[in-house]
Amino acid sequence: MGPALFYVTGGFAYGAVKNDISISGAPTVTLSARKAGWTAGAGLETPFTPLGLFGPNWTSKTEYLCVDLGSVNDTFTTLGVTVLHSTSVKEHIFRTGLNYHFNSPVVAK
Repeated sequence: MGPALFYVTGGFAYGAVKNDISISGAPTVTLSARKAGWTAGAGLETPFTPLGLFGPNWTSKTEYLCVDLGSVNDTFTTLGVTVLHSTSVKEHIFRTGLNYHFNSPVVAK
């Protein structure tokens, strides 16, 4: 749409999930797992020309991503009691940045 680029993105996500659980009177329990899931999002990239200080190769971008690694279920025993711990792993990421595009032709003066 004009010089702006609207886009959607999606794909595979992979990450480490770590939980430190503290129960009064018991040592801290650390649970960790590696999980696979999905990610999806959308963004906008536009030319970055505030006050004419940057050249035509600069763009700014803003995007949103949702990452879902599902849930992690762990069982552990502490103080003689078996505990079932469940965690849902979902992250919402907002980010913005500047890009420099190296593919523009250079014209000698």
